[in-house]
Amino acid sequence: MPIFLGFAFYTIKSAHRIYSVETTMMIGTESKSQNLGNNQYLPNGIQLFGTKDNMLNELAILGSRKLIGRALESLDFEVSYFERRTFKDVERYKDPSYPFKVNVNWEKPQFATKFIEIEPISETQATIKVKEEEFLVYDKYKSNYTEVIQSDAYVVEETITFGQPFENEMMSFTITLNEGGEFKDDRGYAFSIVPNEFYTSLYQGTVEISRIPDADYITLSLEGPTPDKEIRYLDTLAATYIKMRLEQKNSFAQGTIDFIQSQLASVTDSLDQARTELEVSSRNRVDLSNSVDDMTLDIQRKREERGRLNVQVNYIDQRLREINGGQDLDIIISAAPTTAGIQDPNLISLMTELRDLNEEKREKELTSAANSIKVQNLKVRINSKLNQLKASLANVKSTLQYQIKNKNREIGQLQGTIQNATGESLGLRE
Repeated sequence: MPIFLGFAFYTIKSAHRIYSVETTMMIGTESKSQNLGNNQYLPNGIQLFGTKDNMLNELAILGSRKLIGRALESLDFEVSYFERRTFKDVERYKDPSYPFKVNVNWEKPQFATKFIEIEPISETQATIKVKEEEFLVYDKYKSNYTEVIQSDAYVVEETITFGQPFENEMMSFTITLNEGGEFKDDRGYAFSIVPNEFYTSLYQGTVEISRIPDADYITLSLEGPTPDKEIRYLDTLAATYIKMRLEQKNSFAQGTIDFIQSQLASVTDSLDQARTELEVSSRNRVDLSNSVDDMTLDIQRKREERGRLNVQVNYIDQRLREINGGQDLDIIISAAPTTAGIQDPNLISLMTELRDLNEEKREKELTSAANSIKVQNLKVRINSKLNQLKASLANVKSTLQYQIKNKNREIGQLQGTIQNATGESLGLRE
């Protein structure tokens, strides 16, 4: 009986307490196109292509290796610190009273995932100890690791000086003392180098992502022995996801804004020219008839129509330059055709299909390898659609140029008629 009691006591004392933490965030499942104002040159306003979001896709992205890796880059998880007590090891995350900090030299391969014990021997020096038969050596710059299994244990017992680099064939780091921290006599100390790649695999399998029924909210939950660390990871993952989605949406909006700004100068010049001609016509008249008044206003209307057509041509020219220059698809599809007042159904359909394919490719790249068959097939489909878009843009441009030519002819005829009328009026006045 005493044997069993002793075993139970050891189990209770050595068992790690597990904490459950969670965070809630809202997911927009469908971001529709936005319309920002209008004027005589852009009667449909500045329309932005929305990004197509699907709840299942968003859940997959939140659990993807790429997003998890991006979140971990902003965290300092790659060195874990422990207190070694009689029956269990306790991780100390962001503990100001912990006695030291380790700065890893990632230019060198590192002894990883196992404890490196440290024992102080003076105020300036300590002994580091390792005795392991199985361990990993991680090379961060090559993004690979080597599993080492040997019959004789790998043994390290070296004296290090605080603040001075230590290096051997499998280790390279500097240990510095924390101000306000101290080594306590009743416990041991150790640290472990655990690269983000290993945390990525860990969190991908342990973070539970669930949707709140009938709502655009999801819950991220995680269990672990270090609640402060788990909370910081979940908060950072959520913030990284939100930032990534905002960057995507802002790239679409910026493309439209850049296009509109590029058209302002030509629109202003056109307005100034129409205003000047109207003033000249008014100064030259003696008794300007209603018919000449109507023709002057008609010229102004046709100039506005021609201005809209020119904006549409400029939109098409910009898209063609981007396609021919091999620009990123995000840039090519950033502004909807209706931004420039183009209502061609085929063109709008192609741009929408490309947006959807681009979103699908981005999601597949997050959840699978960049060179996977699914990603490669999507790239082929996108290239095919781009060729169709290029041909459609050229056809629409040809139609617009024909319409501009007609507007120029109509404006020229009206100007000639007005010049004759104002010339006769000047002759009468003289």
